[in-house]
Amino acid sequence: MDNIVIRIRNRYAMLMTQSFIVNGNTSYIVEFDFDSEWDEYAEKTARFVYCDERGARHWIDVPITDNTCNVPRLERIDKVEVGVYAGNIRTSTPALIPCLWSILCYRGEKHIPVRNCFRELLALVNIYETQGSSAYKVALKAFEDYWNTVIKG
Repeated sequence: MDNIVIRIRNRYAMLMTQSFIVNGNTSYIVEFDFDSEWDEYAEKTARFVYCDERGARHWIDVPITDNTCNVPRLERIDKVEVGVYAGNIRTSTPALIPCLWSILCYRGEKHIPVRNCFRELLALVNIYETQGSSAYKVALKAFEDYWNTVIKG
């Protein structure tokens, strides 16, 4: 588990560790260090606020137990702000935690390596030249199969 420590004094939240979150992982725990003004609140909630790729703001509330909470799974974001609220109502400022993209954040089409069909065709043509016309039919059939399954998909 990776602990991230946030200290809250006078309702101001401050990141106390040089921490970051790698997107997609759920092993992170936020440990809160509250001052005494939070003592009267048995139930506290951490709010994780972030912007998606289009700039729209989102938030996820996570209950705090024994002054800790799990970081929810975050995807494709560069930073998350974490603050706390309790009762009716006590709030804190947010602490900023940088986020790093994981290898699973990148999108796009899966690259399918293209075989060197020209080299293969040349090899089949060489067979045709040495073995006669039946090899030509084999070469043509192999090319058609390759074209229909790999190129056309």
